[in-house]
Amino acid sequence: MAISETLESLLDLYENSPCGFHSLDANGIFIRINDTELRWLGYNREELVDQMRVTDLLTPEGRNIFEQNFSRLKAGRTLRELELDFIRKDGTLLPVLVSATALYDGDGNYVVSRSVVLDLSDRKRADAAARKHEARYQSLFDNSMDGIFLTAPDGRIFDANPSACAMMRRTRKEIIAAGREGLMDMSDPNLARLVDERRRTGKVHGELIARYPDGSLFPVEVSSAIF
Repeated sequence: MAISETLESLLDLYENSPCGFHSLDANGIFIRINDTELRWLGYNREELVDQMRVTDLLTPEGRNIFEQNFSRLKAGRTLRELELDFIRKDGTLLPVLVSATALYDGDGNYVVSRSVVLDLSDRKRADAAARKHEARYQSLFDNSMDGIFLTAPDGRIFDANPSACAMMRRTRKEIIAAGREGLMDMSDPNLARLVDERRRTGKVHGELIARYPDGSLFPVEVSSAIF
């Protein structure tokens, strides 16, 4: 491959990489930026290069984070995974992850940065969806009229909802401390049978005998599944 073709390929890789790339001078002014990051931000090259500081595109919180870390970069440190919000030209926010190294002259003075920018939009949307899903699950768990336990196959209990606490006449902390042995009648012949069936099939439904804190017994209907 000819040198010109190699340079053209490298330039294309720089401009159209799935990552954003930019370089800043000692004042934080853009002196280079690739096409990918320009598209993300909604600016053209003439509007940014030699015209704007990176802090012009940051929220107040992001500006403080950047300024603290930029001074470290100029002092010889590498910046790793700074989470910032860029402000696009249309005013919307672009969540990004920025890592940077720098070039220094023979006396150790900062010359220019080399920054890699990752778009976190998809991850942020996924995180928001996960939080929404978790909130929905927690609402169902907390407000179910049935007692719900989150357990391990060996009988340990990790969580219990308010209905389970009311049914067992114990606090959540007491239920977790008691485990299966403290809550169920261990002499009940159905217990070993249902535990074995759940181990074999992954789910079970049946009747067991539970125990109140004072030792008295009462019947419960149980549905359990392993996931």
